[in-house]
Amino acid sequence: MAITGIDHVSSSLRVTAHMDATMSFYRALGFAVLHEDEYRSGTLDKCAITVGEHKFNMRGAEGHGVRPHVGWVWEGGIDALVEQLGESGVPIHRGPLPVTGGRDGGTRRCIAVVVTDPDGAPVTLVSYEPEDLARYDGVTHEEAYRERARSSTGPVAVNEREHA
Repeated sequence: MAITGIDHVSSSLRVTAHMDATMSFYRALGFAVLHEDEYRSGTLDKCAITVGEHKFNMRGAEGHGVRPHVGWVWEGGIDALVEQLGESGVPIHRGPLPVTGGRDGGTRRCIAVVVTDPDGAPVTLVSYEPEDLARYDGVTHEEAYRERARSSTGPVAVNEREHA
């Protein structure tokens, strides 16, 4: 039962209008870009770049309630993680909940537990174990965002997001 590596990093751009240039920059470096069309249409709140089993999520300056953080891979089961956190006196901020992690080109589901470090920064721990996926399965952040965009008055235009 241990942390075995980085799964993903999430950040927000300082200027939302720089998203197109930022994605072009990373594409020129050879990264795969995910969610670009969905971000532009307002049906998802982020773009992402991937390399190997790692993903870098980028949101506009507004961040949509997701603070910059690092996601770490936890092996040993979510229940063991929750138990270890409890024994160590570390409160769980969110989770266990399903999210889309860095594996399989940034498309694989995993189960996350979010805690905060002493400075208040979020720390996400994710499990890809089949037992955890079966036990804690549900709607991911991406799926919920897409549904909200479809069921609202329509998607939020990229240039309107900073004021939403």
